Amino acid sequence: GHEMSAEFEIFGGETSYEEVGRLVDAIEARAVLPDVLIAIGGGKLIDAVKLVCFKLRTSLVVVPSVASNDSPCASASVMYTEGGACCGVEFMPLNPDMVVVDTAVVAAAPARLLAAGMGDAMATFYEARVCAQNPKASNMLG
Repeated sequence: GHEMSAEFEIFGGETSYEEVGRLVDAIEARAVLPDVLIAIGGGKLIDAVKLVCFKLRTSLVVVPSVASNDSPCASASVMYTEGGACCGVEFMPLNPDMVVVDTAVVAAAPARLLAAGMGDAMATFYEARVCAQNPKASNMLG
């Protein structure tokens, strides 16, 4: 049979290049590199792990804990400084490999987070429309 094991890293709380670097270093320091990473949490954690997976060239399974944004299904990671200021967007060539949603967990999140997710979904509609109307666009920024 096949042997499986799991190891854990605790997310530092900010989707920064420093945090992504720390996670990459921690994973690369292990005796065996993982075949897949599983990101369990909210949008910032998911965005950080998407970039980690891209840098490590490994698969990603996302398990969102809230429905406040489209991070679980998107190929982009919104990046922040350690102080929490937005500093850019990283675009990966692929979306996460799998998204697993426990609806009981997502439904138990505060209602304001679901409302935020609805707003994010409406914004995504307009982002997609801009891309559709500009054949040269590779993402919502052009």
